[in-house]
Amino acid sequence: MSSATSNTSSPATPLPTQVAPPKTYDDLLDEFLEEDSDDVEDVFGCVEADLAPGFLNSDQDNSANTASPPAVQAGLENASDAYSLNTPQIQRVTRVSVDRAARRAKLQPYQLAEVDTFMKAAMSTQLGLVFVDIQAMRNEVNRVLIHQPRFTVDEALHKTISAYSLGVLLSEKLREYKRSSIDIVLAIIRNNNANIPSNLDQDPYALSIVKAAISEALTQARSRIKKLIGKSIDDNLSIYQLSSKVIEGSQCTVSVPLCARLAVLRNVYSKSGSGLSYWNDVDSCLARCREKAKDNADGIRKILAKMLKLDRSTYNYTDKTTIPKHVSVFQQAIDDSL
Repeated sequence: MSSATSNTSSPATPLPTQVAPPKTYDDLLDEFLEEDSDDVEDVFGCVEADLAPGFLNSDQDNSANTASPPAVQAGLENASDAYSLNTPQIQRVTRVSVDRAARRAKLQPYQLAEVDTFMKAAMSTQLGLVFVDIQAMRNEVNRVLIHQPRFTVDEALHKTISAYSLGVLLSEKLREYKRSSIDIVLAIIRNNNANIPSNLDQDPYALSIVKAAISEALTQARSRIKKLIGKSIDDNLSIYQLSSKVIEGSQCTVSVPLCARLAVLRNVYSKSGSGLSYWNDVDSCLARCREKAKDNADGIRKILAKMLKLDRSTYNYTDKTTIPKHVSVFQQAIDDSL
């Protein structure tokens, strides 16, 4: 009774101004699909930004929310569909995004058709198709590798290896002739990027071939130098004449450091001969020089300068040709790398 009395005594409350109902999930997607925008890739971010917080986050605790999501109010048969990204609308948006990406990639028409078929397939079918394509690609790669010609040292690389091998052997900074020379030459060629294969580090076979070529070049250069030294003793050639023959056809030039190093080599040859231990004897001689000079560069140069002076007074002492003090730019670059 009191309720009825209250209703009759109070004036009629005016109805609030009618507002447009909130946009549903489907409305938002339909509006987006109607827009001709290039920002399709960010579609999921745009949709999520316009929806109520937590609408697409199935992990969020919604126990305190008593109101049903807008999608449920719109009459969805199953409330879980509101939290699913596998709706027809989302699938349409995804296909549009993928289709635009495929066209920007300038795929062939048959490839575009395959992409469309792929996007319409079930998830399990898509995974199976991806795995099949991976296996087919592996077969193609194996076929290319099998038919690829075996790596060989071409003429340009062979000339590079020969030039740098001789330059290393003639450097005043080389500490040993028998050990580590291969790695030194290889490092210098790499640093100068001189006709070296780009995939050398990834191809162990190619690396072994290059190292074998460097080893052969060093062996030939050492053999040639030793023969020229022996012949220079027999022919009584001056150190300048010997140096000129050693650098013949190379980018090196006659210089004081070169002549001093060759004076050491000729001194060892005159004492130990041309036996198999010759280069070991040379390394021992250089080690003694470093030890006597306490590994000081200026001290080593003074010792070698004395050996050069002795050589000039021993072989063809009448040759008073002035020896240039500085090495070539090519030789200097090698010296700086050691």
